[in-house]
Amino acid sequence: MTWLHLLAGLALGVAALIFGFKLLSGGLGTAGAVRLRRFMTRFAGRPWQGVLVGTAVAAALHSSSVTTILVVGLVDAGALSLVQAVPLIMGANIGTTLTTQLLATPLPNGGWVLALAGAWLAASMGGRGRRTWGQALAGLGLIFLALEVLDHALAPLADAPWFAPAMARFAERPWMGVLAGAVLTTLVLSSTVTVGLLQRLAAQGLMPLPAALPVLFGDNIGTTTDTLLAGLTAGREGRAAALAHLLFNLAGAAVFMALVPLLAAAAAALSADPARQIAHAHTLFNVANTLLLLPFSGALARAAAGLAGGRGGPRQGR
Repeated sequence: MTWLHLLAGLALGVAALIFGFKLLSGGLGTAGAVRLRRFMTRFAGRPWQGVLVGTAVAAALHSSSVTTILVVGLVDAGALSLVQAVPLIMGANIGTTLTTQLLATPLPNGGWVLALAGAWLAASMGGRGRRTWGQALAGLGLIFLALEVLDHALAPLADAPWFAPAMARFAERPWMGVLAGAVLTTLVLSSTVTVGLLQRLAAQGLMPLPAALPVLFGDNIGTTTDTLLAGLTAGREGRAAALAHLLFNLAGAAVFMALVPLLAAAAAALSADPARQIAHAHTLFNVANTLLLLPFSGALARAAAGLAGGRGGPRQGR
C-alpha cells in the first residue's frame, strides 16, 4: 500500500459519495419540493406530529440537512413557528438514518445498473419529472459505486501497523472521536457521507463499534454546519431554528457519551454485521435522543431564540 493509492482511493470514493447524495437528494427535492413544503406546514401541528413529518421528509429526501434547511426557510418566511420547527428538526435526524441503513445493504455490481438507468432517464426526452427521478436514480447508483471504491481503498489499512492503535485511541479518548467526526462532517457537509465511511471501516474490521460511536456523535454535531450557514442569511427566527438544530445535537452527544457501552451492546445484539451495527446505533441514538428531548422542545426553542438575539421569545404555533 502507498499513501498515494490510499489517498487517491479515499478522495475518489468520498467525492463520488458526496456527488451521489447531491444527485439523489436534489432529484427527489426537485421532484416534490412544493408538495413537501405544503406537507410540512400543514401537518406540523403538535410536537409528535412534527417529529413524524420531519422523519418522513428526511427519509424521502435522504438528507437531514436539506430538510432542516427547508425548515429554516419556512420559519424565516413565517410559515412555521420556531416551536413547531424544533420537533421537525428532531424528526429529520431520525429520517436520515434510513440512508445509513441503506448504506449497510450490499449491492454487488448493482450500482452500475442503477447509475446507467438513471442517466438514461435523466437524458431522455421525457418531462421534467422523469428527468428528476432519473437524476435521483443515478445518484443512488453512484452511492453504491462509491461504497465499492471505498471498500477497495480502505482494505490495505488492515495491514498497516499504526492503524489499529490509532483507532483504539478513539475508544480510550472518546472526545477525540467526537472532534474527528465533527470536523470531517463539517468539511464534507454531510453526516451521511462520514457515517458511510465509518461503516466501510467497520466492514473491513478496521473500526471497533465502541470507537465508532463517539465519531458518530461528532458526525451529528458536524451536520449542523450547513444549517448554520443557511441561518446566516435568515432573520432572527430562522437563525434560531438553525441554532436549535445545533443545541439538540450537542445535547444528544453529551448525554450519550456516557451511554456508549449500552448503545454498543444494543446495536451488537441486533446484528452481527459491523456496518449494520453502526446503522442500528445511528438509528437507536437518534430515536432515543428525540424521545428524551421532545418534552423539552419548547425550552430548546426558547434557548435558541435567546442565542439568536433580539427581543421576545419564539413565536408560538398557529
